[in-house]
This record gives sequence, C-alpha cells and structure tokens, in this order.
Amino acid sequence: VKLDEHLETNHKGLYVIGLATSSRQIHAEQSLKRAGLYDYFDGKVFGDTVKEGKPSPEIYLKACKSIGIEPEDAVALEDAPSGAISAHAAGMRVIVVPDLVQPPEEVKQFLWKQAEDLERVIEMIWG
Repeated sequence: VKLDEHLETNHKGLYVIGLATSSRQIHAEQSLKRAGLYDYFDGKVFGDTVKEGKPSPEIYLKACKSIGIEPEDAVALEDAPSGAISAHAAGMRVIVVPDLVQPPEEVKQFLWKQAEDLERVIEMIWG
C-alpha cells in the first residue's frame, strides 16, 4: 500500500495527523500543496511558529495540542535525530524513517520502531 493511497482511503475518521516541521511555513505549505498532501494534516506547526526548534519538544507539544491529542497517545514519524529527540522529549512514541543520517545509538535506545520507508510504517502501525 502506498502512503497516499492509505491516506486517501483511511485518514478521515480513523485518526488525526499533525505536522511538526522545522521548515518555514511558506516553504512547507508550498511543498505539501505541490505534493498533494497538505489537506491530510489536521493540524500544522512550522519552524517559524515556535520559539525553540528541535530538539526542544515545543513543536511536538504544539502539534499534539493542535489536533487535540495527548503526546503519550501519539506517534511521531521522524527522519532526523534532532526530531526524534524532540518527539521523545514531548512524551511521544517515535518511529524513525532515516533519510540522510542513521540514528545514533543514544537515539536508537528510545525509539519505538525504525522503518526503511513510509510504506513499512503503514504495515507497522496498521498491519
């Protein structure tokens, strides 16, 4: 199952999705709209809308609040060690999907899961 197909079929009603990106709002919105993903996010927090960037938990705490979910009931998908640290510090379960850098051992210790790609994440969470 491809991520976009899964979102289209299952998103509304089953779960809510928040975005916690370090990117500036104008750039993130343009990229998400261009990729056709913008409307899948129920809440969005951008790097230029928080005082402290990752690895501070602020962005994830705000993202959880924006979708009405307690951090301990949420799962964060991250591709960078600083983001994984941020989500963990917020109290979330963390799945890392490495992009450019594999997570260091100190990050691997607190990960809930690690996936090769987003399609694997779907299998891990929803079977």
